[in-house]
Amino acid sequence: MSAVPYPEKLYTPAENGWSIPDLNAVDTAAETHYKDQGYMMVDQLLSPQQVTDARDALDDLLTSQNPDVHMQFEADKDESLRNFIDLRKFMGFCEYNDCLRQLSEFSPLIETIEKILGGKSQMIQDMALLKPPGGIEKPWHQDQAYFNYSLDTKIVGVWIALDDATVENACMHILPRSHKEGPNIHFQKRDWQICDTEILGNSCTAAPLKSGGAILFDGLMKHGTPINKTTKPRRALQFHYILSSAEQVPPENRLQTFGSEGKDVSC
Repeated sequence: MSAVPYPEKLYTPAENGWSIPDLNAVDTAAETHYKDQGYMMVDQLLSPQQVTDARDALDDLLTSQNPDVHMQFEADKDESLRNFIDLRKFMGFCEYNDCLRQLSEFSPLIETIEKILGGKSQMIQDMALLKPPGGIEKPWHQDQAYFNYSLDTKIVGVWIALDDATVENACMHILPRSHKEGPNIHFQKRDWQICDTEILGNSCTAAPLKSGGAILFDGLMKHGTPINKTTKPRRALQFHYILSSAEQVPPENRLQTFGSEGKDVSC
């Protein structure tokens, strides 16, 4: 990925998303909203202490430099020039950090996810998204395009703010109800993404969150995050869950649906 300019109108939200105060407020109306709109914002998922513990756990992982934790940097640089200011995300850490693993297994969250999925869940991905000051865009995409599961597999993403996430520092932007439109072909442009022309002209919704807030969203919902225009980092955790009974399919099946990775296009 590189800091290629993008059309500003890709991220011009018409409104902020709908939210509930906490997971105690998940009722039939909230479940219906998730099913219909493809998302559910929660004003407070984690307590202030849980947020502090999560930040500390990320710092510990960063300083430990565990070779089994995958890191992706903000810009292409010689290995010797990379530093944590340039760190964009890292993943695969719950196995090595009890605090973050416990957050991924937080019982009120799992209960809500299993209501959405309709059965026992399993986590299939853990990531920390560390958009630094000036951090580049994550173009519009569907998370389901990255997982080797059949299209009828329900995938629930959970994006948890560890700092206040605002429009200015690149909170998530979403297209409600887009999960009902099925898969979009993804192309390699600024990233593996949906073509800008598929997004331009749509009225998107911003998902600002206070620290400790979260958004739960369908794996087929189109979403993206713009450049962080502030001088402070915007840190978040992200987990993905499926039914424990779901079975993987070959990568070729996924790419046949979502498009071939690595194909450069102009769109």
